[in-house]
Amino acid sequence: MVQEQGSGGDGVVARQEARERKDRLKAEFGGRLRVLLELTGLSSREFAQRYPAYKDSTVRKYTLGSNLPPWDFLHDLLTEVTRRTDDPAGPHRRTELFTAYRQVLIDTGADVRGSDQNSLLLRLLDGEEALARLGDELSQVRTRENQLRSALVERRSSLIAELATCRTQLAALKSTGPCSLIAVVRPHDVERVVSGTRHVSQDDNAH
Repeated sequence: MVQEQGSGGDGVVARQEARERKDRLKAEFGGRLRVLLELTGLSSREFAQRYPAYKDSTVRKYTLGSNLPPWDFLHDLLTEVTRRTDDPAGPHRRTELFTAYRQVLIDTGADVRGSDQNSLLLRLLDGEEALARLGDELSQVRTRENQLRSALVERRSSLIAELATCRTQLAALKSTGPCSLIAVVRPHDVERVVSGTRHVSQDDNAH
């Protein structure tokens, strides 16, 4: 009996420690969000006024680590940081924040197959990242498509010009056919040819 009570007590302590660990992780992530909010130069209320999807109290819960925010909040917060500051480390900051966000979701028990709040946040994060990758791939495909279209248009124009040159040359050849050649032969040239022919005939007869 005493042993069973001891086991139960250990379980309570373990659950308590797990909750404390989760709270600590969320508080640390909330600290990251407070730093970013400070970079925007806005208070939680001013941020909520600029982005009506969030209430002032909701923003404060996120920055205090009471609740983990959705993907959209991180995106909007980073967008505001970029808009307010000339931040050369923006892309790196974004990657770092979302990496930390995914990790804290997993460390607090989120599972992509789960249906609790944090698990749904994780699924939303993974889905948004997959959508972003597809968007990048589609952009690359469109760029390649435009390049191929330009190359084909250029090749078509070149081929049209080449065919036009061929037609011009063919027309020139037709205009300089046999009749035209006879027309341009000079009379004394004809006489020279005929005279040469006579001499050849006489020589043949002499033999």
